[in-house]
Amino acid sequence: MGSFSGTGSNYKLIILLLLLLPFNAFTQVSTSSKPEVAQSQKKMSQSNKGQTIEYEPSDSLTKAENIICYSKLYLGRPYRRGSKGPGGFDCSGFTSFVFRKFGYSLGASSGSQAVQGDRLKETDHVKPGDLIFFKGRNSKADRVGHVGIVISNEGNGNLKFIHAECNVGISIDDLNKPYYKTRYVGCSRILEESPRFEMIGDYMAPAFPNYEIKYPTPPAFIKIEKRN
Repeated sequence: MGSFSGTGSNYKLIILLLLLLPFNAFTQVSTSSKPEVAQSQKKMSQSNKGQTIEYEPSDSLTKAENIICYSKLYLGRPYRRGSKGPGGFDCSGFTSFVFRKFGYSLGASSGSQAVQGDRLKETDHVKPGDLIFFKGRNSKADRVGHVGIVISNEGNGNLKFIHAECNVGISIDDLNKPYYKTRYVGCSRILEESPRFEMIGDYMAPAFPNYEIKYPTPPAFIKIEKRN
């Protein structure tokens, strides 16, 4: 019986000590493993990701270099169809958002942006800051469906560009990837003053007439009168 009594005393002592321990001694599992806490921490770490990022253009950089620097600040922002930013972007929303910062007004769609600026037929002539155009998901389609901003010309026909990719958001890709290579349409230069349309005989036509003919505005061809 004495042995039992001693055991009971020890048991009571252990219970008393446990009651005196701080509560968090029992909860040493990381709070980040809890879904609601992890989600809260994620929101805190991304608290500024829905905002316009302040950027002061540098006089030591060209306008194209400033545009590229500014565009890269938004890497990781999500893709949102029809969104013009800053919390999310579609492809044309992103390009127009970036260029607007520097005083340029681009069309609301990749197709309307394709008729702006000078067409660049050869990739050797493409420079950082130029727009790059692709067909959409259907590589057999005859219209522009995607746009990005060239960030570097790697030579040998390869261009690196930043764009709003539908799966990963704002990201950097290169033209040599099969998906983009088979959908590549061309590039145009916005940063130098140039006519919105180019002359073809007696007509003015948009930069990519073969790909823009389905777009109602601007019209595929505009008749102009010759001056005597």
